[in-house]
Amino acid sequence: MNRFRDNMNGHLYGMALVHDNLESARASSALLTSAIFTVTSLHMPRHQHLYRVLYPVFLSLVSTCMFDRYHRLDDVRGLCIGAFYLFEISWKLSGHAVRMATEMNLHQSFHKALAGSKEHYERARLWYLLYVCDHHFSIVHGRPPVMCDHEPMKKWEAYLQSPLATEGDYLVLSQVTLFTILTRIFHFFEDEAEHEISDDLLSHIPAFNERLDDWRETWHAKLPSRMSVVTGTPSKGVDLHYHFAKLQLNSLVLRGVNPSTVERLGSRRKVIANDAVASAIAVLSIILEEPAIRDTLLSAPLYLDTMVSCAASFLLKITAKWMPISFDISTDQVWALVERTIALLNSHSGTVSEFHIISQVANGLGKLLRKCIDISKANSPVDDSRLWNGSSVQENGGLVEQHSPHEHGVATYPVGHGQQQQPHPQQPSQQQQQQHQFWQSYQHQPGSSHDVGSEVLYSPQGGMHTGQSGQQPIYEVNGQYFPVPMGVFDFLSPQLPY
Repeated sequence: MNRFRDNMNGHLYGMALVHDNLESARASSALLTSAIFTVTSLHMPRHQHLYRVLYPVFLSLVSTCMFDRYHRLDDVRGLCIGAFYLFEISWKLSGHAVRMATEMNLHQSFHKALAGSKEHYERARLWYLLYVCDHHFSIVHGRPPVMCDHEPMKKWEAYLQSPLATEGDYLVLSQVTLFTILTRIFHFFEDEAEHEISDDLLSHIPAFNERLDDWRETWHAKLPSRMSVVTGTPSKGVDLHYHFAKLQLNSLVLRGVNPSTVERLGSRRKVIANDAVASAIAVLSIILEEPAIRDTLLSAPLYLDTMVSCAASFLLKITAKWMPISFDISTDQVWALVERTIALLNSHSGTVSEFHIISQVANGLGKLLRKCIDISKANSPVDDSRLWNGSSVQENGGLVEQHSPHEHGVATYPVGHGQQQQPHPQQPSQQQQQQHQFWQSYQHQPGSSHDVGSEVLYSPQGGMHTGQSGQQPIYEVNGQYFPVPMGVFDFLSPQLPY
């Protein structure tokens, strides 16, 4: 528990773990304790076996709490911890946490918190954390957020005026205010999610950019230069989130544009597209060059991995698809920047469990970089599916062979794309063949902890199974089955809105 408190709780604004010792946490909520143990095991490189045992236990507790009549705040916190760090179930956990908190009427605590109630101030604090959690995974999964921008999101300044406000409250509300802007962007542009943005809608992008500029200026002023709850300078974190938000907004100008007619892109659209490129470069540059942020790559929630993968994949797609726009960066510069990013991710991957998502982000970006280089050398018209279809992954020794049973991806989408993830553009028979080949290669890896041909791969109090050859792996916990999605082989996605 000390490892979680020291390394991860600060990234959750000090709000996920409020207990001083393990005994207190365990007495309050088994779900909270299980979440802490499971997430912490991801950050222990020589204890991979712990994750294999702890993860099914956590799933069992989540399944049980789904139908419990009464809940505690720490149950909600446990779900939040899992959502922020366990990418394969993040969306389900965040949604369940919101429903549980609503049943507990946390959304009604705001006024009592302003009246000075310490109990309701804590409940309102957790409601704000849930808002951030929900919106993180709205972006990661490309889905509309569940929580609306009701009164607490609009009157956040009154909340901070309370003598009960902490450093963590300032940090979480900096995120809340950013996501209220991004939510407006999402809904404003969602009606044209499949088409090129009209000139009328395009004219609103500068106003949204000004809102983001104002947000950065506001929180540069409000956050102190040093805070005990986080390492480094909070203003650098503000800059990182600012540039990622600008990337999400300005990249919309390329949505639906036909690459064959890109040379005729209007001058105003080119300026906005170059702003998106500059924002993507800024995201990667901050992560590469700011020590406090670089050193937290492992302990930070999944949203930081989303920033890395989205910014890098956007720049790579620029080199393969949009270079006729004459961007303010060369292909070689993009490749060099992405190579540095991959090297940084790989340098960290050996210090965490093999199930940590950072290695998958590195592998996915490496595969995409190789494809972009191949396309550039071929000097042929770009077929967008060549960047993503599964057959090319096999041909280039890509991710399928490199995955362990848990190493699968979550698609990333910037705000503005209203659709859910779609499968890779390939025939079902081809996808089944790829999965069959993957499982054959996995079952023959030296040192595996299972028998070839055996149905049960691992089963501590339940465990992980695979049925007929080629099927997806599943967790079995107390007779209930939880599928582990293997259809997406990267942390990247072909459904980006550009």
